[in-house]
Amino acid sequence: MPGPHVPARRIRSILHVGTTDPDPENEGHRRGRPGTRRGWWSGLRARPIVDQVLAAVLTAAVLGVFGLLLRVLLPNFSAPSGQSSDVGVPGFARDRAVPLTSAGYDEDPAWSATSNLIAFSRRTEGVSDLFLVDPSTRQETRLTDDRFPDGTPAWAPDGRQLAFASKRSATTQLFVIDTSTGHVEPLTRTGLQATSPSWSSQGRIAFVQRTDGTGSIYVLTPSIDLLSPLVVDQGNSEAPAWSPDGAILAFESDVGGDDDVFVVRADGTGLVDLTADTGGNDGAPAWSPDGRWIAFASDRAGNRDIYVMRSDGSDRRQLTPDVRNDRGPTWSPDGRHVAFVSERTGIRALYVVAFNP
Repeated sequence: MPGPHVPARRIRSILHVGTTDPDPENEGHRRGRPGTRRGWWSGLRARPIVDQVLAAVLTAAVLGVFGLLLRVLLPNFSAPSGQSSDVGVPGFARDRAVPLTSAGYDEDPAWSATSNLIAFSRRTEGVSDLFLVDPSTRQETRLTDDRFPDGTPAWAPDGRQLAFASKRSATTQLFVIDTSTGHVEPLTRTGLQATSPSWSSQGRIAFVQRTDGTGSIYVLTPSIDLLSPLVVDQGNSEAPAWSPDGAILAFESDVGGDDDVFVVRADGTGLVDLTADTGGNDGAPAWSPDGRWIAFASDRAGNRDIYVMRSDGSDRRQLTPDVRNDRGPTWSPDGRHVAFVSERTGIRALYVVAFNP
């Protein structure tokens, strides 16, 4: 004889082990595990496949909009891929140059080998002064503020002083400034124009001395107050730059007609033209910290861009293919970035770009 009728809901409740009364919150999730509460993900698995696809598309769209808002509202935001924080430049990307300054007519960048500071000159109201900029914050510090034009700064080996050229006397001469105190002292009193110093790791200062507009390279040893010629009768010589060990000097000269990058030993021997076969004007050489590479400016592609080559003149590469003129390269302390001057936004400013050997 059949027993009394028991509703299906009651049967399911009785069969649930350890459960005497149905949980009201489980009533809407009867497909789930008996006697347990279920999270939102369980409902997602229970949906038809079309619902899951729509949910995934909606999530991707929301994340895409969020990323776009970050780029618009936070232009200096750095994403983890394709970015570098080695020089601490906000928004720095490996495949493009990033501006460091934008306030004036900037020239002559010199990156300190002992700190993350770049010295440069800025012309305002017809007079140039010396500044420092920290690439990680873009914070600037003014070093000189007077009526004398100051330029071509070069760091001392200890990173505490800068040699620079200034017309604080009858002719442009070299001076030295303490970057912490601002105290200035003269370095040269030659009676001829002296510009473009380069301070070697041994404490010797190479610079350009002009006679009737033609530059020759001399070397000053401040510790013994000795001034001696190094490169003379080589056309118009400019932009001397010591190798990191102080054994070789790179410089620019037009002795062959076009401007080329030359190297010479510290004793004046072993003169070599590194860019004789380029057919363009090459100059403003700068050594990498390890001495393996030389960055320089060249107009071989039509306008002036930044190039790099090995210290023997081989393996030349274009670093900044841009339609605007770039000049004045200088290396970061780790040798992985090059700062330079560019006019690509209509004003002359400092930029930085990555270098991958």
